Amino acid sequence: SLRYEHGLLVQGATRGDGSVGEDVTANLRTLRAIPLRLRGDAPDVLEVRGEVIMPRAGFDAFNARALAAGEKLLANPRNGAAGSLRQLDPRVTARRPLAFFAYGIGVIEPASLLPPTHSATLQWLRTLGFPVAPEIATAQGFAGLIAYYRRIGAARDHLPYGIDGVVYKLDRYVDQQALGYVARAPRWAIAHKFPAEEQMTVLEAIDVQIGRTGAATPVARLAPVQVAGVTVTNATLHNADQIERLDVRVGDTVIVRRAGDVIPEVVRVVAERRPPHTRPWRMPTHCPVCGAQLLREKGASAWRCSGGLSCAAQRREAILHFASRRAMDIDGLGERYIEDL
Repeated sequence: SLRYEHGLLVQGATRGDGSVGEDVTANLRTLRAIPLRLRGDAPDVLEVRGEVIMPRAGFDAFNARALAAGEKLLANPRNGAAGSLRQLDPRVTARRPLAFFAYGIGVIEPASLLPPTHSATLQWLRTLGFPVAPEIATAQGFAGLIAYYRRIGAARDHLPYGIDGVVYKLDRYVDQQALGYVARAPRWAIAHKFPAEEQMTVLEAIDVQIGRTGAATPVARLAPVQVAGVTVTNATLHNADQIERLDVRVGDTVIVRRAGDVIPEVVRVVAERRPPHTRPWRMPTHCPVCGAQLLREKGASAWRCSGGLSCAAQRREAILHFASRRAMDIDGLGERYIEDL
């Protein structure tokens, strides 16, 4: 979110949890794509919403330089962009290959300057000096939306930045106001995701992780594989019932995808590649952390550690939850410090 007063950039903040974000003004000032002074007749107050991204070419070039210098590589463009904005030193941000696209407006004073439609607003933002994604378009009816979705999907792999879908919005603001919101979600906008990218790899082991409530979750340990620009080595198997449905075994070749382009999961087994003498996997009888018995409630899919807070894993996860942003929001109390405790 970029706030301009009388045409000058005065503040930039991250989205955060939707209510509270971080002030990253100093870092945003280093981005060439973000105007420090607006062109033309600017409103008294203008809040512009947009997204900072790291184009693929910039990401590849940055990692090539980092590799040559023996420095740490960025995991993927998405994480690279987010991490770059949160740097304590703006000079570090300035060296990152970041770009920016504006996609909307928050506050505008006087309100009479706001164009009547979303598409006209994006055109107006261009005249003020903001980059806007060149792929934006208007469409009419279901057929028009699906045609746009398919056109962007066909071009997806050739775009200079990664995307996971398209967003449809009602164009006229009076129509948006008529539909309103459900909680924070607008009724006048909807995301249409592309199918998740899938890749093949080998399942090397199945471990059990213990969560805050004692739930025992099987996790697949995989031979490293690139999925949607991220190196995946672990994937959720959800629960023992899911493993039984998929008939996943250690040594199997499996298909992996990132659900929502975020969470890695095992989709299915490539049965014809199964090596001989594999055995069906069974949930262990005792917690791998504290040794307490694992129990399954009647009719439930989850197994749970019976150790309660005597289990180190449950204590750690409980403290992490207590300190998290949606709970007590204790800044600086992260996983590493809790492990030390």
